[in-house]
Amino acid sequence: MKRQMTVLSSIALGGLLVLNNSVDVNAAPALNPYNGVEAEVNFGQSGTKVVTDGDVKAVSSIDSGDYFIVKDVNFSKGVSKFKVNAKADSASLIEIRDGGADGDVIANIKIGATKGEYKEFVIDSSVKIDGKKTIAFVGKMGSVAIDKWSAVEASDDAEKEATEFPADPETGKTGEGDIVSPYDGITTEEIAKESKGVEQEDYKDKKVLTSLEQDDYYVVHNLKFDKGIAAFTASIKADEPSVVEVRADGVEGTLLAKIRVTGTDGEYKTFTAKAEEDAKEISGTHAVVFVGKVGKVSIENWKAMHAPNAKTIDDKDGIGTPDNGNNGNKDEDKTNTGSGATLFPYNDISTGTNYGETKGIEYVDYDGNKVVSSLGAGDYFTVKDVDFKKGAAVINVKVKADKAAMLELRDGGVDGKVLGSLKINNTNGKYESFNIKVDITGKHTLAFVGKVGDVSVASWKALSAPDKSGTTPTPTPTPAPTPTPGKTEDTTGNTGSGATLFPYNEISTGVNYGETKGIEYVDYDGNKVVSSLGAGDYFTVKDVDFKKGAAAITFKAKADKAALIELRDGGVDGKVLGSVKLSNTNGKYESFNVKVDITGKHTLAFVGKVGDVSVASWKALSAPDKSGTTPTPAPTPTPTPAPTPEKTEDTKKGSGSTLFPYNEISTGVNYGEIKGIEYVDYDGKKVVSSLGADDYFTVTDVDFKMGATAITISAKADKPAVVEIRDGGVDGKALGNIKIANTNGKYETYTLKLDKFTGKHTLAFVGKVGDVSIASWKATAADNNGGSTPTPAPTPTPTPTPTPTPNPDPTPAPTPAPTPDPAPTPTPTPTPTPTPTPAKSNLTLSHTVNDWGSGYLVDFRVSNNSGETVNGWKLRIKKDGIKINQNWCMEVKEEGDYYVITPFFWNSYIENGNFVSFGIIGQGTAPRTITYEFIK
Repeated sequence: MKRQMTVLSSIALGGLLVLNNSVDVNAAPALNPYNGVEAEVNFGQSGTKVVTDGDVKAVSSIDSGDYFIVKDVNFSKGVSKFKVNAKADSASLIEIRDGGADGDVIANIKIGATKGEYKEFVIDSSVKIDGKKTIAFVGKMGSVAIDKWSAVEASDDAEKEATEFPADPETGKTGEGDIVSPYDGITTEEIAKESKGVEQEDYKDKKVLTSLEQDDYYVVHNLKFDKGIAAFTASIKADEPSVVEVRADGVEGTLLAKIRVTGTDGEYKTFTAKAEEDAKEISGTHAVVFVGKVGKVSIENWKAMHAPNAKTIDDKDGIGTPDNGNNGNKDEDKTNTGSGATLFPYNDISTGTNYGETKGIEYVDYDGNKVVSSLGAGDYFTVKDVDFKKGAAVINVKVKADKAAMLELRDGGVDGKVLGSLKINNTNGKYESFNIKVDITGKHTLAFVGKVGDVSVASWKALSAPDKSGTTPTPTPTPAPTPTPGKTEDTTGNTGSGATLFPYNEISTGVNYGETKGIEYVDYDGNKVVSSLGAGDYFTVKDVDFKKGAAAITFKAKADKAALIELRDGGVDGKVLGSVKLSNTNGKYESFNVKVDITGKHTLAFVGKVGDVSVASWKALSAPDKSGTTPTPAPTPTPTPAPTPEKTEDTKKGSGSTLFPYNEISTGVNYGEIKGIEYVDYDGKKVVSSLGADDYFTVTDVDFKMGATAITISAKADKPAVVEIRDGGVDGKALGNIKIANTNGKYETYTLKLDKFTGKHTLAFVGKVGDVSIASWKATAADNNGGSTPTPAPTPTPTPTPTPTPNPDPTPAPTPAPTPDPAPTPTPTPTPTPTPTPAKSNLTLSHTVNDWGSGYLVDFRVSNNSGETVNGWKLRIKKDGIKINQNWCMEVKEEGDYYVITPFFWNSYIENGNFVSFGIIGQGTAPRTITYEFIK
């Protein structure tokens, strides 16, 4: 900040303006502020300079703390507003103070970026002013140049009456025309005669309102508000950021909402603004006035969005306290994030949802919501009544920035205790997720405060604190393994519980309950994953229970150049289990293995040693069964009753022990080495993708007890490719090659014929040419080559044939012909069972699934192609295979076999051709189909 003090004196030297420290030369007896005052007419300044800018002479470089002073200003007619003609490169703030630079603040004038032009900015005066004053224009934020300024005299009663539109006590109307509902959508084809400064233009065979700019207004009469007001939505076009105020009963009437508009590139776009607190008191018939405050807009249509579940006309108790369908005890997880009451923070909360104070921010459209933009140094927004009833260990915030920036999270408001801060790098125009560690419970007001740079904040949510009930839960699982060792083990470890972690399913690196240093989080495949793991950085994962042992830890990572990661046991300073060298992965995640020999409960640490790595997920490959010959004798007695061993082995596809290859095996099931492959979602499973030249995956302990004449794979490729199958591992004997053509994006079946092949083997699928995805594989059993087991099976078949023969009469033979007819008739009867398919043609539901084995994320989209706007929708989803643990952007309750989904007020409104989104996180394996219907 510049701190020189100058007194203005202008001396003409060959047309050059010179400033020096001589005495006042402009000390006029009194200054008239109502006709416009040039800013260079001042009587003292600090840190500013007078410049000639084209045809304009202005006071420039008014930075934070700089000012200029004007003496003897005669406010004989009072002041209702101040006007300033100013220029700024970014959002800035100027204060007008009474008496000098340290005097009382009369007005705060926000100056938007003006793209190199001088523009007029107007602010109401919050203080009564009259008589002679000395005033100061003081810079508070940004850097501003001021060409001129003026005061608007206080309005007299006659002027006020001309801009007020109260309801007539006899007719109940505010002006000409019929009484109409604001909830059905109002076009701007008709303009009330009381409107000022607006025009109309042709758009889509109708007239729409245009040229609504600063101090213009558009009046709509006789609107009956009988359901309360939750928000206003309008279809608006603007060339630059603009602000429109919606007021009741007059140009300066009750403020109902502020609609902030971004530049729309010549198209009409929908903007929504939450109703102000005073709007909740509005009922009955009113005039609505749209007042231009900043910029210039055109409005195609608009409507009010009523309070959720509003029932009565003037029931003010009902407005703002909507029924959330919470039926008494279950209200904890169903708090309505759009109600302005207690906020439930464990779902994603859009930053358009805030019920506190704001300063200096703007709103932009993102992902169907209004979200906070331009959060600069000293700007803030607060969120009130956040109920951390489950506690919180982390606040996760989705932000973007164009350069290095910093954001603080405070408890209790903008001056409250600092909970933590985020350092944000340039995110290259994308929103990325960052975490702030906290330890918080109960009801709080949060403040998001800008400290450095300029940040956009899309959403935030709390991650609940891990269960701190100590060791009480842990002993309970321990005795369980003794009675039922097999099945309880595979179901105990919930990867999202914060307690014991089950490591044999893929674990996203967003799931860790230990220490972290220096890492960041980014979005990948629907999860938050670790990024920027550099030298000395680390993240730890606690309470990993290797109850089946582990032969290897495999993890999916990417790097831009050579890098090294260490895996340690016991924490960041623990024993080194192994290390992995990474080369440049060309922007793709690749799989890497660390061989280990580990069992029991451990804390793992992933430690960066060289370079910069992103780690998406990891899992343990269970140790091969080391019980030696003990299991082998068990099968030996069984061969006599042949069927029994067959079925027990069929169920062990995912166990990590002997694999039965005659059923279809997903390529997500492999217990050996891998190189260079990735996994993608297909048909509800993780399957191998990106199998390129020299990449491979191996499958161990495959028992071809029935022999094999062929191996069949389901594969796809974008161009001709070759996969080799090897016996014994990646360097083993080649069994043969499978050539794959371009499959046009579909999985197709290819078969490799084998010579006689039996016994236990390790198979390796090795990429030779091209790039292949393989969804599954299976073996074709040899005919009667599996020893005595298959042979007895055919023997019973002849026995049924003799049974019909004892009936030798040829006449009954035709009689059986009718008998087959009744048999088909019953079969169609069960077919009508798929009745729960979607009904209702005007809305459709689509979804995408991200399944990680022990849980899954489903993103839903409700689309409206009905030809008209839909306001309000309700959906039933059958519980078949679905268990909802978390949800966002909707309310959910259970009714028998169904989940009933209802939107918040802000996503209940869907224009034709548009859609809204919501999502869930479920537990277990993702369902293959989702049955739903829209209901009233």
